[in-house]
Amino acid sequence: MDFNLYNLLSTLIPGFIVLMAGMRLLNFDVNNIPVLPSTAVAFVMGYFINAIGGWLEKFLFWTWGGEPAIQLLEGKNCGRIKFYEVEKLKSFFNTEENINNKKTFQIAMRLSNGNERVSDMNVSYVFSRSILTTLLVAYFILLPVYFKNIYFEIISIFLIFLSWYRAKERGFYYVKEVLTATINIKEGR
Repeated sequence: MDFNLYNLLSTLIPGFIVLMAGMRLLNFDVNNIPVLPSTAVAFVMGYFINAIGGWLEKFLFWTWGGEPAIQLLEGKNCGRIKFYEVEKLKSFFNTEENINNKKTFQIAMRLSNGNERVSDMNVSYVFSRSILTTLLVAYFILLPVYFKNIYFEIISIFLIFLSWYRAKERGFYYVKEVLTATINIKEGR
């Protein structure tokens, strides 16, 4: 297993946030926790946060109105994110019978595999999804402590909505990059 900077940060940051929320719930003093064991615990917590984020993906897609790939291939957009070359992309795959948008995207993912920009956009999407999951988990951990605090509710809802929308944007950017890279590959660029 190769631990690169992304893997460490995308696991440690959510893990430490949830660890701090749990320590606040249990009234543990942060200064009394040794660094190395807390880092290990945060890494494991972050690992499970990433897993939960992956499991929640279909629910996220539902809240976004469908999968970003299907939406872009149907000509829909997410704010300013739109894919304008749907017909050009589909023309590359018109020789295959019964190809739907989901299959088109799966083929495009396979073709663009190894493209550095596509990989970076995927990392950005997964990190955004992980931050959203982290905020949801931390909210429910801290809710018993701050359930009467209106500022906690307002700030939490604002941050959760903001991270939800940012994860949506990152998902659309990732899909757009996959589709664009596929066109470039097919055109020999």
